[in-house]
Amino acid sequence: MTATAVETNLLRGTWFVGAAYVFQATITDDGTSTGTPTNNTGWTYELVLRRSDGTLAKAWNGASVTYSNGAGTNDVVNVAILSTDTAGFLSGQYQWALWRTDNPNDRPAAYGTVYLTQAAAQSS
Repeated sequence: MTATAVETNLLRGTWFVGAAYVFQATITDDGTSTGTPTNNTGWTYELVLRRSDGTLAKAWNGASVTYSNGAGTNDVVNVAILSTDTAGFLSGQYQWALWRTDNPNDRPAAYGTVYLTQAAAQSS
């Protein structure tokens, strides 16, 4: 079996507590940026965020996950993260993984660490 997953570590100042984002991952056949784009039509994914102790912080799936075209058809997985999704989180390092979940052999397509940064809240 060939299983490739891209490791990406998001540094401090990349993702802020209480901010809205669209998390994006481009899926290729070999897990590299130069690989052949993978058409994700009909596949399902879940983005999981875990605290440093391994406890689940948040998972996004279902309607939060959409696909768009990058270098190929539906090769980019988009996960909508609402500002309320992380509003109560503490700043610090978390582990994340984008799991393909439709296959009996569930596996991460991408993974890494992210440092959630706390910044001054908006005025309104």
